[in-house]
Amino acid sequence: MNHRLIILFLFTVLIAGTGFGKDHKLKLGMTTSMDNAGITKLIEDSYDSLFSNTDLKIVVSGTGKVLSYLDTKDLHLAIVHNKERELLFLEEHPGERIEIFSNDFVIVGPKDDPANVAQASSVAEAIKLILDAEQIFISRGDDSGTHIAERNTWAGHGVDYSKSEYYLETGAGSGQSLNTAAAMGAYMFVDSSTFYLFQNKRDLVVLKEHDTPNIYSLIIPTSDLDEETLLQVIEFKDWILSAPTREMFHSLDDSLIRYIAANE
Repeated sequence: MNHRLIILFLFTVLIAGTGFGKDHKLKLGMTTSMDNAGITKLIEDSYDSLFSNTDLKIVVSGTGKVLSYLDTKDLHLAIVHNKERELLFLEEHPGERIEIFSNDFVIVGPKDDPANVAQASSVAEAIKLILDAEQIFISRGDDSGTHIAERNTWAGHGVDYSKSEYYLETGAGSGQSLNTAAAMGAYMFVDSSTFYLFQNKRDLVVLKEHDTPNIYSLIIPTSDLDEETLLQVIEFKDWILSAPTREMFHSLDDSLIRYIAANE
């Protein structure tokens, strides 16, 4: 093999190894809770194994941040979990909203439950009991889907629990916030998938389930996409709604995630 062929061979290997040899790039936003549950990696690995011509890049952040990236066209599509924000986004960026996954929101706290949260009739009452009992409640405080859902449970009751000295915002994701709650023996509102996989529970247990499921939707701003990108997005949509993908997600433990997309 002469020097020219060796250089060509090495260049080809370099391109293949870095993904530059792929024909298309697709940028998908996903939430931290999906990432905590391992769904991000499952999607990335499964999709890449089938569509080798597309370089799928997944950006992980809270729902508010992901939608802002979608708004500035730094992402092509997203899987997020706050219906109100999603519909507001689609008013300005017409496209599709498809419900894909669900899990539950829960309040976790110390096993001995000094605030008697397990006896509460609702999540809003549970948070009131926690603060009235002068127990620490940890909130993500990061404009994520989980943070928005937590605030929505009590925002319509004419009080602002975030003003309490016992209401602490971390400004961080669920994993870091749960570490704080575990270390302090505090209470926290979190999605069930994240808590199910969380390794540092210490004395934390599930004490109250929210009565409204936590829905994750695929958001596609079709009006913002050029023709070539739209074709890649449609390819992804068809894949995530396909029978083999449905079977893959149905095989997971329901405590982790529920695949709820309608059969195509």
